[in-house]
Amino acid sequence: MCVGTFTFGHVKPPALDEFVRITKNNGFICFTINEGIHEEYGFDKKIEQLKQENKWKEIKFFKSDYIASKDVNAWLGLYQVLK
Repeated sequence: MCVGTFTFGHVKPPALDEFVRITKNNGFICFTINEGIHEEYGFDKKIEQLKQENKWKEIKFFKSDYIASKDVNAWLGLYQVLK
């Protein structure tokens, strides 16, 4: 589980490759991505690449209130690793 890390100036999309590498077959990866960097940093492309390469299967991916008091939204993802 990774929450609050994929945000401005922090960890970039290649970290998702490392999540897949260290997760057991059929294990789950759960994370949030600040909506402001989802496309700007290329998380959208990396997520799609991992799906196309059959490295993981999308269970759930949606945008939701993250810090409602500050009107900040985030993408929430739950993926199952395929090895």
